[in-house]
Amino acid sequence: MPGRVGDTPLVGAGFFADPALGACCCTGVGEAIMTRVLAFTALQEVAGEPLRAQAIAERLCDGASAAHGGAAVGLILLRPDGVAAVANHSDHMSWAIAHGDEAPRGGLSSAEF
Repeated sequence: MPGRVGDTPLVGAGFFADPALGACCCTGVGEAIMTRVLAFTALQEVAGEPLRAQAIAERLCDGASAAHGGAAVGLILLRPDGVAAVANHSDHMSWAIAHGDEAPRGGLSSAEF
């Protein structure tokens, strides 16, 4: 729609950052991301189960997508302790991560994470 503002600038939906929770950013179909307040929801859920960050991120992306007819949805999150997750329900979503002295790595899908 002409003049539409996407999900990305919406705090809580397209992005969220907090010293205690970490940071998350999302991409994809705005309605799927906005109705789930996806960035904030992902950080809240992962806070309680950091070792399941990847599984939680994938479940949330899949759920948001399914609720909107298979819409493309993706997210990248990073907890304060360095735990990261990359998830997408789409044909591809570019991502990259650098952690400490490790060599940067990246890919085109969460399967490569």
